[in-house]
Amino acid sequence: MSFSENIRQKRKDKKMTQEALAELLDVSRQAVSKWESGTGFPDFDKLIKLSEVLDVSLDELTDKSITEEKGRYTGEITIISSRENIVMKCSKIICSKRFRTGKDGPKYALFGNNSAKTRGDNVFLGWYKNEEDAGKEAEEISKAISKGVPVYYLKYNVKVKRRGLSLKADE
Repeated sequence: MSFSENIRQKRKDKKMTQEALAELLDVSRQAVSKWESGTGFPDFDKLIKLSEVLDVSLDELTDKSITEEKGRYTGEITIISSRENIVMKCSKIICSKRFRTGKDGPKYALFGNNSAKTRGDNVFLGWYKNEEDAGKEAEEISKAISKGVPVYYLKYNVKVKRRGLSLKADE
């Protein structure tokens, strides 16, 4: 089962309507509908709340597809960035050029692209202190995509404090 099918099934198991689930999560019914149809994905905060409301772990919500789709190459992976509250399905990872963010700022960023979306529609995934960490993350994600791994949690990105237009990497 896919992530979207898991949500639908768990909601139905709880005898809950999309409207009822949406109300508990403080989102629209349309948002729940998009999640269940696979055309949208909840942000990280909503994903955590969703797992609590449906009384399942995040792994169970996302990993059922791992056991049932193991070995099936889809060319896509769901990236979860807890530091940036981002959950995104993508098929390609792009590493930025060096940013001029000051002495304590992050220097690189990763972006995800889903070939199903408009060409050039890159979505920010996370900040990195140096090129080595960004490159290592991009390489691990690319390997996971090629192996057909359905979910990847970012490991090397840094938490960033924003103050006006300036950024500072939080240790």
